[in-house]
Amino acid sequence: MEALSLEAIAALYRVPMSTVSRWLSRTREQVAEATTRQLCERLGVSAASVDSIAARVLSQVDLSLARLLGPAR
Repeated sequence: MEALSLEAIAALYRVPMSTVSRWLSRTREQVAEATTRQLCERLGVSAASVDSIAARVLSQVDLSLARLLGPAR
């Protein structure tokens, strides 16, 4: 997969970068909503519970990364 900058995507589609930014933002929201909905269905919990679980997982990832990378310089 090739990573493209906002500028490159805008040029490719011949639209302003702000349009690309809105597209990406909307897509992120849709992915988050779909993920939450599916987790609620599979786990049988509320959206608030899914949000709480996700926050807990992310905090653990942050802690693991901090431990892996060592002290800030």
